[in-house]
Amino acid sequence: AAEALLTLPKDEQAAIVKEGKKATQQAAKKEREKKRTSKAAVAPVQPAGTQHVLRILTTMDVLLRHLKSEGMDAAEMADVFMAEAD
Repeated sequence: AAEALLTLPKDEQAAIVKEGKKATQQAAKKEREKKRTSKAAVAPVQPAGTQHVLRILTTMDVLLRHLKSEGMDAAEMADVFMAEAD
């Protein structure tokens, strides 16, 4: 219980301890609850482009697997693409 009260100023800690064991336990419970709710309120930060970057990387991975299964390298694939695009 005392560990939870360490975040409080020294004079508040002393006042709580003077009130007795039950007051110390109640104050500690309140402080633990504050800590829990403050952690829950913080949402993880996710960069705006994360989903787009993951889609691009996944697409590149699929393309690379296809190239390997066809026995081609990136330069050959680019040549085939350019020939078909003309």
